[in-house]
Amino acid sequence: MTFLDHIPQLFFAIPLVIAFSFVYQGTRSEKTSIIIRRSIRTMISLTILMIVILAFLKWMSP
Repeated sequence: MTFLDHIPQLFFAIPLVIAFSFVYQGTRSEKTSIIIRRSIRTMISLTILMIVILAFLKWMSP
């Protein structure tokens, strides 16, 4: 067993969501303040979407 076996796989989504939102918003704007504000909004949106999908899959599973 390795160290990563003790970490729930859902925690690996956190850095992915952070990286995705900053890269996505960084390609849309050049001002740092706008990038940070919109990245936070994108992080929240992605997190809510992932929670909804996870809840739906839990509800559909037997």
